[in-house]
Amino acid sequence: LNKLKSHSLRTHLLTLYVLLALISGILIPVVSAWLSVNGFHEYQLQRRQTNFDALAESLTDLYAEDLRWDKKRVSDVLRPAPQWMGMTIKLNDFNNQNIFTLSPIASFNHGRRNNNAQPVRASKPEVLNIELKFNNKLIGILNIEHRAPSARFEQAFANYMLKRMLIGAAIMIIAACGLGFLVAGSLSR
Repeated sequence: LNKLKSHSLRTHLLTLYVLLALISGILIPVVSAWLSVNGFHEYQLQRRQTNFDALAESLTDLYAEDLRWDKKRVSDVLRPAPQWMGMTIKLNDFNNQNIFTLSPIASFNHGRRNNNAQPVRASKPEVLNIELKFNNKLIGILNIEHRAPSARFEQAFANYMLKRMLIGAAIMIIAACGLGFLVAGSLSR
């Protein structure tokens, strides 16, 4: 009878320990992955906004030098750069007359097909209008339309994090089950 009670207690303790390990081994990685991906997305939004603010400041400083828009100099400030890839950037004066437009670069591969490239779907455009002011007077409007690839970088980051967390969770569950077996055995004795 004692052996049956001991075995039953051992089984219950082991089951409880394994269940606890499974719940924590799944819940913790899922919550961590979700928090990491959201934090990364927030970082990207803040970085993009910082780039836009710096561009607006550079254009305002450029206007302040001659008190007019010089298309050549505006072109130098808005020259194609990696941070503007996939964006249409328009600078209009205070009368909404176009001064300069930077069109998005057609593809990330400059027209060549990369054998490793996966098809990229464009998300709906994000549109941002920034008023440029000098001495509290409207001097222009910066219109930025961004069609980001559909979470391409965020998805790659999320997949990387999820794989690592699942590997860690599997190791944790195996270790917890082994430890649970030993603890349940010694407690039931």
